[in-house]
Amino acid sequence: AVVMAHLECKAPVLAVADVKGSTATMLHYAQEHPEIKEYIIATEAGILHELERNCPNVIFYPVPPEVSEGGVGCSCNECEYMKMNTLKKIYNALKFGWPTVEVAPEIAKKAVKPIEKMLSLS
Repeated sequence: AVVMAHLECKAPVLAVADVKGSTATMLHYAQEHPEIKEYIIATEAGILHELERNCPNVIFYPVPPEVSEGGVGCSCNECEYMKMNTLKKIYNALKFGWPTVEVAPEIAKKAVKPIEKMLSLS
């Protein structure tokens, strides 16, 4: 099976991944490679429905959440924080620009490079 991992996964998971990227990257990869019939998915389990809907002849195996307890697996497999997002919260954030997050200038300066890298890969 081909291993696909989200970029937010831990380094040991990314080290064994054949495909690294956003959930959109994973979906596009699976659609563009119909010859591959099995994938191991290391990301939020919510994408499995979309993958299965778009690639009905492919089997997708999620990385079990308990794997991450030992520090080896994908800790984003079941992200409680992603589940807190709602359409209303997204609407308010886009329309009104809130809530805001205050970050110390020295931390913000260090965060620019990895954020730009993440955006360039998506």
